[in-house]
Amino acid sequence: MEETAPAVFSFQERRNMRKRRWKRAAAAALFFFCSTGAVFSAYVISGPSGGSVSLIPISGVTCHGEMTASPQLINTGEQVNFRLKPGKDPGSFTARAKTHNGTARYSFDGVARCLIVAEGKEYLGESAVHRFSAAGIHEVKGYITFRWKTSKEKINAGYPPYYFRTLILSQPVRVTELSQATDDTQQEKEEPGKEQDKEAEEVQPLLISGKVSHTEAWEKNRQRFNAFCREEGLLQWIRPPEIFWSGEKFVLSAVTTGEEEPDAVSVSILGTGYETALHRENGMWRGELFDRTMINKWGSQGREELVFLFRTEAGGDRSEDRQSVFIDDRQPYWLMHRKE
Repeated sequence: MEETAPAVFSFQERRNMRKRRWKRAAAAALFFFCSTGAVFSAYVISGPSGGSVSLIPISGVTCHGEMTASPQLINTGEQVNFRLKPGKDPGSFTARAKTHNGTARYSFDGVARCLIVAEGKEYLGESAVHRFSAAGIHEVKGYITFRWKTSKEKINAGYPPYYFRTLILSQPVRVTELSQATDDTQQEKEEPGKEQDKEAEEVQPLLISGKVSHTEAWEKNRQRFNAFCREEGLLQWIRPPEIFWSGEKFVLSAVTTGEEEPDAVSVSILGTGYETALHRENGMWRGELFDRTMINKWGSQGREELVFLFRTEAGGDRSEDRQSVFIDDRQPYWLMHRKE
């Protein structure tokens, strides 16, 4: 049999081929990212339903759950299967009345509702199949609502029949347009396997990962506030790192990877006119975002979500990342400190 001579390609052709092979080989890891655990979880106290007796906020009850997504490569228009899995039985608790010394025992009554929200679309139930309509990083939310019930005797005495607690889970999903990265493989001339693997590792796509943090002073305020809540038994008021007071200065940072170093990184808050540019410092992009109009702007009636969009481009490639935080201004602790 006649031996076929290996094909010879120019430097640019070889570089383009490496890019295409890398994108096909690494798409599952880099263009679709979906961790098996939650990025964060937090309790939203729905509290009691009905009844004439007001209850002291409940503490010491822990709810668990997780949200998973199918580990498959997706492009825009392709589907992802999400599933919520409630944790073990959180047990019973004794609730105390605010106006007298009476108590009522509440027993766990199961999961009252599961809800999955993706791209603003709501799916009731423990599972959902969603087709993403746009490329980018999407944050999918899962809500597991646990329910407790008291006895008929206590209900007749005015105690709320039910008590609810909702666990919020968050799952990031990266979706990309792969049409340009999936050229017809039959039209490509592949090189030997070992050389392909070696060259596929040489090309890295442009990626950005952003983070939103508190200032050093406000992080101390948050920790002091949480210590106060623990001392007073107000565990439902404890603020995890992703909860901010309205008017805090946002500390921004980002890390980029890729063949070429970006010239700029911008950050904006979606749905608002607030935006800023980050500067390069010690291998990381850093900056801050604050305006006095942010003071008392969000969170007076409850938690409000803010989505920060990190953007960059280099060598004709673009990348973005979305990070969510929540503003909750219901607790008066901030009055003790100057905002910013």
